[in-house]
Amino acid sequence: MKNLIKNLIVLLLAAAMLAGVFSACGDGKAVKELIVENARISFKTGDDFEYGDGFVVWAVYADGSKKDVTAAAEIKKESGFDMNVVGDYQITVRYGGRLTSYNVYVNEFDDILRKIEIDSTDVKKTYALGEKISFAGLKLKCTYENAQGILFDEIVTSLSDFVVDVADANGKSSKDGTLTAMGEYVVTVSRGAVKDAYKVSVNSVDVSTVANAIIAGRAFVGEVVSGRERVYASLLGNAQYDELDYEYEFGKDYIYIRENLDDPVNEYHVGKEGDKFLAVRLAGGQIVASSDISADMLSGAPFALWYSSLTAYGVENALKTLYEHALVATNRDIAVKQDETLREYEFSYSGLENASGGSAYDDYYETKVKFKLGEKYNVESAEIIQEYWENNEGYKGAENYQPSFITDLSTGKTVPNKTYSKRIVISVTQQVGVRTKKNPYSNDGLTVTSFKLQYGDKDLGNNGVIETDMSQRTLTVKISDVQPATADLKYDAVKLSLVGSHSPESDSVYEKGLFAYIDGNSLFCRFEHGGEWQLIIRTANVSKTLKITVIGIPPTSIEANVFNPSSATFYAESSVSAIVGSSINFLGKVNDYANAAQTATVTSANKAYATISADVSGGVNCFAFSATQEGKYVVEIRSDAANNVSCTLTFNIIAKPNLENLFNGNFSAKDNAGNEYTVKLTPANIGGINGTAVITFAPANSNGGGAQSQTFSYSVNEDTCEVVMTAVSGEDLGVLLGVGSLGQLVIEDRYGYRFDLVKQ
Repeated sequence: MKNLIKNLIVLLLAAAMLAGVFSACGDGKAVKELIVENARISFKTGDDFEYGDGFVVWAVYADGSKKDVTAAAEIKKESGFDMNVVGDYQITVRYGGRLTSYNVYVNEFDDILRKIEIDSTDVKKTYALGEKISFAGLKLKCTYENAQGILFDEIVTSLSDFVVDVADANGKSSKDGTLTAMGEYVVTVSRGAVKDAYKVSVNSVDVSTVANAIIAGRAFVGEVVSGRERVYASLLGNAQYDELDYEYEFGKDYIYIRENLDDPVNEYHVGKEGDKFLAVRLAGGQIVASSDISADMLSGAPFALWYSSLTAYGVENALKTLYEHALVATNRDIAVKQDETLREYEFSYSGLENASGGSAYDDYYETKVKFKLGEKYNVESAEIIQEYWENNEGYKGAENYQPSFITDLSTGKTVPNKTYSKRIVISVTQQVGVRTKKNPYSNDGLTVTSFKLQYGDKDLGNNGVIETDMSQRTLTVKISDVQPATADLKYDAVKLSLVGSHSPESDSVYEKGLFAYIDGNSLFCRFEHGGEWQLIIRTANVSKTLKITVIGIPPTSIEANVFNPSSATFYAESSVSAIVGSSINFLGKVNDYANAAQTATVTSANKAYATISADVSGGVNCFAFSATQEGKYVVEIRSDAANNVSCTLTFNIIAKPNLENLFNGNFSAKDNAGNEYTVKLTPANIGGINGTAVITFAPANSNGGGAQSQTFSYSVNEDTCEVVMTAVSGEDLGVLLGVGSLGQLVIEDRYGYRFDLVKQ
């Protein structure tokens, strides 16, 4: 009996020891469960298996703690696992007497992301101004649908495959995750149209560093109600002089800027009305046209920063730009100083800059900045000093030559070698308060709602027509009765564009023989020859058209011209050849300024087989000739304005080629640059002339890359010999095949030039 009890105790102890092997980790704590994160569970057939970016196995213990046991866990692919076969496969994970599993899906098609659910329980959500957002602890539950319609979930903590947007209450996104505004931010995680979001808040201010103080100044710029910017300069160490003096006042979405040193004084009223930008410049109290107004002026007066010829608006943005540049300046010598108690800050740096807009030489700059934050964290005052040493390398070798600065090539450091070329000192003071200043102007008051076009005593209406002749080479159209009475054409300027032109609208047009321009409240039009033009005269909200027909003087000469499709121009020609059924564009070119109205008639005996019709080529009114039979056709072109002025054009029409023979075999051609085209035509001729064309382009210069080929299907209209090509595969060569005027096979390159193909 004692032996039995003894043996039973031994068995119980052994069982307890065995149980301990499977239920406790190395440190003796019991494992409650296993959690797998960031496992890659979706693959396409043929992929290499991988656990996934950031794959981790967590052991969760009974006391709530957890441990990364990825290296110690037993991870097994269950039977049947095959990455080359579509299916669902199981991966089992064992550790500390616990087991969990997850499925891997192998498909021939990509899985579709259906839903993202953010778990932000363990994510930091409260920040100080200037901190960078942290995503530590963030988990995404992503729901996918595979090719079999099965929904499965994937838990990830890595955001590398997602787009993350961090936007403040105004919708402005942070590019690097730095939180630069007070209040609430929305963090959106998305992939395509699928997204989820959570919120964080910025509710405290940290101004312990220069960088954070600059962020605070920009965040609290709304506290500033007015300020003054003064700019002083000195050249080559001479006494300084006043260069600029701005005063500015803010209202809601509005700033008034006055340049005190100008004569006449320039004033700017810059604002927003809803989503519309409003900017008025006055010189001596009168509105003037201006191209130097920017919506960025809403941030404050302009700061000309010499080191990169940039203009920053508002001292807050100037400080930001200067500090960002200090971090990358070539001397790498940024020095900072801060006194958080007094809220006073300094930084300086130096280095080479190419500030001359494309100059071959760099210049050297030394920049020193001081600024102070006010009680409300606004920029209360600032001083910016930039000293500039101009690169005088161009004078090297001259007598008594001394470089402005010297760069040690071994260290990359630059130091000045004499006094600066120019020194700029910018000082700013700003006051806080409530922004109550009102904009005296409005879009409604300054924008034109209607105007009239008046020619002589005639109101031209919305679609006016003027007919004249070349005896009056210039005409003037008045822009009158502008409404409302407060509207100003210097603010809401009149723009012109010419129908049929690809040029952008402007305050002048000089094209196709017409010179039209706006001067004050008048439209002036000058003509080089007879013709017809249609102008669009437009302000921001009002548009009118004006059709101008100018009858030229009777011509003294007329010359036959034929259209060249390759160059899209007409050229002088008295005889032209073409195949039966083809269409040739032609006209009679008259002397300059002459009336181009004309009539074309076939005068030869075979005229019954020919057709002449009106056409347009290259934007020019012309005629189109075609004939249904072979032969020589004589066409007379006679001026309508001068009956005694005429010319003739002969069309030599030849028989159509045998298209079956023409579109068969191998051909080649070289363009003017020596590039070679080879064409292989394989006819099918099923239901007409058709087949497959393989075209290869071999550049003369191998530096441009090797030969490229494209395959087309083609069909030929047997009546007109026109070729229709459809790309099948290969590189886009931009080429076309056609039948030339003498019945030969031609190729047209992407620029419209044609070359005869020679059969091999």
